[in-house]
Amino acid sequence: MIGESTLTAKNQTTVPKAIVDALGLKPSAKLIFELTDQGQLLVHVKQGKLADLAGMFRHCGKRREKPVTLEEMDAAIRTASSAAYLKSIGETPASFQRKQRPAK
Repeated sequence: MIGESTLTAKNQTTVPKAIVDALGLKPSAKLIFELTDQGQLLVHVKQGKLADLAGMFRHCGKRREKPVTLEEMDAAIRTASSAAYLKSIGETPASFQRKQRPAK
């Protein structure tokens, strides 16, 4: 299915009715925009709630012998959020670091 929409001066657009109906979208539905390396824009419907994941990994993997420290949690969160941000702007950690290096 293909739909067409116009981007306003405020960077807003309207999802075509046929697509809204086909996906069963409701007001305040969350849409995720993904720009591929090939320059294609993919739009995903964000589904589910965090509460739906409760207990999902209860029986997966091995238990650690010692609990994770707050510092380890913070480091994991920083790493994951940095990776997510770089992905959202179409960068990899290596390409981003190359751009940040001062020119010689």
